[in-house]
This record gives sequence, structure tokens and C-alpha cells, in this order.
Amino acid sequence: MQQGVLTPSGSAAAHPPGRRPDVSVIVTGWKDAPCLLECLRSLAEHRTRCAVELLVSLNEPAPELLHDVHAQVPSGSQILVSPVNSGFAEANNRAARRARGTYLLFLNDDTVVLDGWMDALVDALEDHPETGVVGSVLVDADGTVQDAGVVVWSDGAVSEVTGEVLRGEEPQSMDVLFCAAASMLTRRSLFEAVGGFDAGYFPAYYEDADLCLKVLAHGLTTRIEAASQVVHRHSASTTSSYAWFLTRVNQERFVQRWSALLERLPPPPRQFDVESLAPVVLAGLEATRVLIGTHPEVDPQRPDVPGPLSEDTCRALERALLLRYIRELEASNDELRRLAESYGTRVQELAEELDDARRGGGAPPVDRVADPGPAGS
Repeated sequence: MQQGVLTPSGSAAAHPPGRRPDVSVIVTGWKDAPCLLECLRSLAEHRTRCAVELLVSLNEPAPELLHDVHAQVPSGSQILVSPVNSGFAEANNRAARRARGTYLLFLNDDTVVLDGWMDALVDALEDHPETGVVGSVLVDADGTVQDAGVVVWSDGAVSEVTGEVLRGEEPQSMDVLFCAAASMLTRRSLFEAVGGFDAGYFPAYYEDADLCLKVLAHGLTTRIEAASQVVHRHSASTTSSYAWFLTRVNQERFVQRWSALLERLPPPPRQFDVESLAPVVLAGLEATRVLIGTHPEVDPQRPDVPGPLSEDTCRALERALLLRYIRELEASNDELRRLAESYGTRVQELAEELDDARRGGGAPPVDRVADPGPAGS
């Protein structure tokens, strides 16, 4: 197949002989990947001045999806398939090893690109030589800002700069500690120099944050580019409970690797309502920008997991995570059962006290009604 460049009609035009693409767009998908085809259509519908090659990296793809992807992508595209779930990091690394572009543009399959999104990212890297990674502002389908930057706290937890946090203000281009790999551009040479995504963040979550800190350790910054916007649909590829478990597991790895830097960041907020949380997140963003401006010397405290991951390794990692998840669920369910039994007993006692109070014209102590007490008390 000839090397192609995406055009508004979705067809492909051959590159001039000997010319390599400017940008290698890498899109990953897992199993059915319900939003992938719409993402690929949006790529074909939006113009760019860049010469582009497309690489689609699929983990365990459904046969129907694989057929549709082959039918839809332009001539010259590469479709890479793993029969197992090799994880988000390895799926991207697999494609990056085959890419030929000066730049690598990582794009989630649940995104829809908007006019000018790619050119704005390329301009940002070319205009800011101190920048190693640049990310798009992520928005909902109605244009509401979903992610205009991410604040990292000292425990490794993160807070997105959402439209609610911005309180009506427009997103600004700025340096951040990391940007989401939902739409992220970097130079291929830099990506290779820092070792790509760490496949140890299996199967997903925190690999983008880790990459940006490796770039920072390399002496370059990460930037959010407000002129580049992409719709992000938050496709659910797993249950929310399991996703939360994976996030927590990989947050632990992230903290272990970057504790020396994280301890210089603000502590996580205790506020939960948006009105109180917004100024704290903005203050955390400013503190992060100040820290980046000091050009901190950072190095990971543990090495990357060597890649590429074999199929047997991927299966073993998946089994180990599922086993840990099941054991934690069982422990949690046991605790919930004890708590329910305790509360059930106390509620019955309170009901009897209320009945006695009604008959006697009194009332049970307020503290007994308001607080049934901890389990086992």
C-alpha cells in the first residue's frame, strides 16, 4: 500500500517520493472500540497542512471492527493487531516503533477532532523549543471544557481544569506537569530517547503522566495548547469499579517512581463541592507552573518495564490484576456485610427505643438517633 496523507474526503494522496510524513497519527482500540470508526471519520474530514500517516493499533479486536477499520482507513495506513490485551502503553509503543513521522500524535479512539487541532499542536512545538509534549484542550460534545490542563497533587492524585473550575473563563495555553494522551503530540526522536510509554502501567492509566515527567527529566516541558480542541466522549471500556481499581494500582506505581518530585507539590484538596474546589485547583495549577519554572532536576526512582511485552506476559499481568481485584472485592464485601449487620442491629434497637418513647411520651437520646456508631461497636 502506498504511504498516504489524509484528505477531507477520506481518500489518500501519495507522498512525494522519498518524503517522510510530518505527523504519524496513532489511534488505539480495544475489542469492540465503539467510538473508533467515528474518530477515524473525523480524521478524514478535517484538513491539515501536514503530511500525515495513520497507524491504528488494536488489542483483541472484534472481527467486525477489524473488517470495518480495513474498509475505512485511507491507503497507506498501517493496522497493527495484538491477539491479547497488551495495554494502552504497549499498543501505542507498538505503533510508534513502526511510525516514520517527525512527530507522533497519540489520539484516543473516543475522540472527535475539530478544525485546526493538529496544526495548532505542531505550531506549539515548533514555536516553543523548550516544549517536549503538547496536548489539546478536551471538550464535551456541546463545547463544555472537560480538560484544559491537569493538576498533580503530592499523593499522585490529579484534578482536571474543567469548565466549572475556569468559571466561564476561556482555556489558556500554558505549561503543565502533564497532559492527557487523549490528544498528545511529541517529537518521535524525543519519544524514543525517553523510552516511550512505560508498559508497566498495565493495562491503562498514568502512562501519559509518567511520559511527561520523563520528558521533564529530559529537560523539556509539557504544554496545553488552547488553539487545539478535541471532543472527548469518555467511552467506557471497562466497569467504573475496575477502572477505579486500575487507576489506584497505577497511581501507586507513579508515586513510587516520582516521589522526589511529588513531595514538592501541594497536598490534595479536601474540598469536594465545585465552588470550594475551583480556587484550590487553580492555586495548585499556579504552584505547578512555578515549580516547572525552577527547572527541577527529576529522575524516576525505578526503571521502566522493558518492552515489548510478550503475549504470555500480557496474559499473566491481566490474570494477576484480576485476582487482586477479586480479592479486594471479597474483603470489601466482607467489611460491608459486617457494617450492614452492625447497622441492622442498631437500627432495630433504635426502632424499639422509638416505640418505647412514643408510648412513654419521651424520646431517645439525640446522639443515639444521629449516629448508629461504627461497625462492631
